[in-house]
Amino acid sequence: REFVTPTERLRCVFVPTAVPMDIAVLRESCSGCLEVANASAAIAGALRGLFCVEVHVRGTVGSDIEDYMPEDMLGELRGERVQAVHQLVLSAAGEVAPPQRWPEPLASHCGVLFWWSVGGEGCGAATSEATAARRAAAEAAVEESRLKVPARRPAWALENIPPEEVEKAREYMLSVEAPEGYYFSGTSYVDVDGNEYRDHPQLGIRLQEVLDRHNSGVQAWNAAVEEVCSLPMFQAS
Repeated sequence: REFVTPTERLRCVFVPTAVPMDIAVLRESCSGCLEVANASAAIAGALRGLFCVEVHVRGTVGSDIEDYMPEDMLGELRGERVQAVHQLVLSAAGEVAPPQRWPEPLASHCGVLFWWSVGGEGCGAATSEATAARRAAAEAAVEESRLKVPARRPAWALENIPPEEVEKAREYMLSVEAPEGYYFSGTSYVDVDGNEYRDHPQLGIRLQEVLDRHNSGVQAWNAAVEEVCSLPMFQAS
């Protein structure tokens, strides 16, 4: 599409979106394109002259998925939340209010519309190479913003338990009576032979409980991730 003025041309690239987008990533990606567009010509490349990006898509903030309970993940990702409509207009000066009524193609299709102001005939703006480069840049920005499958979580070994969790376990064990054969002196645990220990003799049992609880949650989360991998929104385009 092209609109001609005496001194410049307006060109646009429309990238339709058939799947939910990660709204936070899309905003960051498009804002990044606008920042690059204002850099030197050598750096801006195909983005040179980009001055506005209009967004009318469905999706959600991908990082919010990390807060889902494993048993709710499939239902949430099949539900209305990830199909919510989001509208943005981003410019080099920042975000502005979207229109009350979108013109075509955004009026009837979800997608992202990138606008360039390019020079006259002598700048090569009309060449097929320049047109293809602009489209490739726009499509790449949108593609990287698709809603992604939640990341699988790693299981812990004992040495992976975070220091703050170890300290919580130590504090908890202060409220647990010393086992037979030990007494607490107020600063350390002392066995029948007079040997002193900083930690409660059963701290290891408590840490194993922490480990098992964490890994049980990880197992449930990863099973839920495997389940949602088959959803159409996560299939390769």
